[in-house]
Amino acid sequence: MTQPVIVIGAGGHGSVILDMLLHMNATVQGVTDANAPTNAQSNILGVPIIGNDDEVFKCEPATVTLALGVGIGTGDLREGIALRRTIYDRFVKAGYRFIALIHPAAVVGGHVDIAAGAQIMAGAVVQTGVTIGTNCIINTQATVDHDCEIGAHSHIAPGTVLGGGVVVGEAAHIGIGAVVVPNINIGDGVVIAAGAVVTQDVPPHVTVYGVPAKEKT
Repeated sequence: MTQPVIVIGAGGHGSVILDMLLHMNATVQGVTDANAPTNAQSNILGVPIIGNDDEVFKCEPATVTLALGVGIGTGDLREGIALRRTIYDRFVKAGYRFIALIHPAAVVGGHVDIAAGAQIMAGAVVQTGVTIGTNCIINTQATVDHDCEIGAHSHIAPGTVLGGGVVVGEAAHIGIGAVVVPNINIGDGVVIAAGAVVTQDVPPHVTVYGVPAKEKT
């Protein structure tokens, strides 16, 4: 990681991303905060808050790398994912590059394809043959077994377990502690509630919950 990094987002997920980068001995130029300058906090973990997201445009795209520190939040999960996607697309269209991040405490097998902007957090296990799409989060202690495919902008929440051969569409959210048995297909925009056990394919843009998981009506 030769270029300095700017972290986009100063909330909880941004702090975790910043902490990861510091563990990796990356040079972090600063953190942006959508609430700046109203946020009285001037730094996070000793790294300065440089202003709102527009501050990035003062840097030539070739001189910095970005890391997206905006999380999914605890409100409308689809809106959280859409916000991350909007921010990501805004900067990519302007010529900036998001780095793929793997926490030093994650375990990642061989022959794993990790796209730009994807983030694999501490304690996660990603086995061989997995494909992780653009701007995905494989969150703390999630387990993604062999030959899974995770679509762009999806969030695999803390403690989730995906069996081998699971296919997750784009912009999906697999909730905390959910379990998906092997060879299941999960459609685009799906939300799987925390603790659900998914034993059947899930069509696009629905929410499922429970054990076994069923569609919310």
